[in-house]
Amino acid sequence: MVGTVRLRAPSVVVLSAFLALGACDEEKKPPAAKGSAGARSGGPRASFHKPAVAALRKAGLEAGDFTNADGAPYGAERCVKGKVGKLELLVCTFADAAAATAGEKRLEAFAEGAVTGAVKTFKKLGFSIVDRQGVDLQGKTINKILQALPSPEPEG
Repeated sequence: MVGTVRLRAPSVVVLSAFLALGACDEEKKPPAAKGSAGARSGGPRASFHKPAVAALRKAGLEAGDFTNADGAPYGAERCVKGKVGKLELLVCTFADAAAATAGEKRLEAFAEGAVTGAVKTFKKLGFSIVDRQGVDLQGKTINKILQALPSPEPEG
């Protein structure tokens, strides 16, 4: 399985049954030119996150509107951020799976100062879920978010 999960929590947070993320992987499109509207901050092609948001809503989670976020601090091509209930979710797309894996530590920076959080990468996508308000101390909502995100099709 390609992908990693990193948890950050001052107290013990047990998040189990993580599902691999991938069905929401961006379609194969040529990368945006540097300096273009879609290169780092989102722009018109920032819809790569919509399948993930739809999956969250289908699972009964309250996913608000997502806005473009600067991908440069995370080494990502594009990022969006928004709220899922009272938690923050950052969704980024990277040039390739290796870039996403390399961006894990940078995605953890999004959780700086948070009470709990999780970072997950799969293929070209990176997710950082953070609880800045201390409303999910046992990680149940974070786990539900991770489970709701699309999984890759089974091989075979």
